[in-house]
Amino acid sequence: MLLTEEEAREKYCPFWASGDWTIKCEASKCMMWRWGEFSKSDKPRGYCGLAGRPQFYYEGGEDGK
Repeated sequence: MLLTEEEAREKYCPFWASGDWTIKCEASKCMMWRWGEFSKSDKPRGYCGLAGRPQFYYEGGEDGK
């Protein structure tokens, strides 16, 4: 899931979510943050690198056909 930095900061970090305390995502301030592809008309979006690169599925299948 590609998120804007604002959206990501509302999520909990899976790396730090353990035991009695949790920390919210720091987005681009985190070493694990990865930028996704975006157009100039879009806000920049990224994802947490801990889970690997997100998979994208289109109506026509994985290859968009």
